[in-house]
Amino acid sequence: MKHILSIFLLFCTFSFAGKLDFIPVIITPKWLKYHYNDPCLVIVDVRKASSYKKGHLKNAVNIPAFKYLFDVKHQYKMPKLNILQKTFSKAGIKTNSHIVVYGNNKLIWGARFYWLAKVLGCNQVGLLSVGYGNWKKGYLPTTKKIYKPKPTDFIPRVNNTIIETKLSTLLAIGKNIIIDGRPPKYFKGLKSHAKRYGHIP
Repeated sequence: MKHILSIFLLFCTFSFAGKLDFIPVIITPKWLKYHYNDPCLVIVDVRKASSYKKGHLKNAVNIPAFKYLFDVKHQYKMPKLNILQKTFSKAGIKTNSHIVVYGNNKLIWGARFYWLAKVLGCNQVGLLSVGYGNWKKGYLPTTKKIYKPKPTDFIPRVNNTIIETKLSTLLAIGKNIIIDGRPPKYFKGLKSHAKRYGHIP
């Protein structure tokens, strides 16, 4: 009987431990409040440094999107792998970290970080469903103190299955759904940051 009880307790321990490894894709303020003291939790703020300094979530590390999530010379291109590795290491991120990312009311830059984290092999990452401050006052802890996490030795495990190349995009034309997430003016060819105007057929 004692042996059976030991096996049961061991099973329960692994079952509940497994649930703690799960993090939703969309994070609600309620979920974050409940898991705020998770030792594996890393909170990432992708807003501009100036906005971060005016106030941010407690223990949130600042990784401004336009400074760290794009290639310096080629706008909208991924930074080089060694640059991303350095950025994630400095932010105290490990591949098994529970990462919650947030930005302002435009969730696009938080989504950019989410995607890059997935590309680098981070499986436990979620996007806060609201922009900074869009919760009941005092519901989540905020501060103006700049948070400096303990650096890690982040090791990227690139997931090539979620990266599309020029060739794979070319082959997808007329066969698969291609979504253009840019504003209408860019899609219609009225405006462009690139040399080409318009959109992929």
